[in-house]
Amino acid sequence: MNVGPTEGDAIRKLYPTLSEGELKEAEANLRRYFEIAREIQRDQELLVPPRAVDNPASSFKIKERSNIRLTK
Repeated sequence: MNVGPTEGDAIRKLYPTLSEGELKEAEANLRRYFEIAREIQRDQELLVPPRAVDNPASSFKIKERSNIRLTK
């Protein structure tokens, strides 16, 4: 059975000089970082209701700023 690369392999490529213990610690720290990022994202989603990407909350209009003398 062919097993693909693991997170540990990716960290090992990024930091080839770390010892096995340091690699395990780096992997644990990275996992915790992503857990915290997910918690922050979930908290933000609870505070702000999601809206469609192409449906802005307010209408944006371009105000006419051309020089009237130039448009005659």
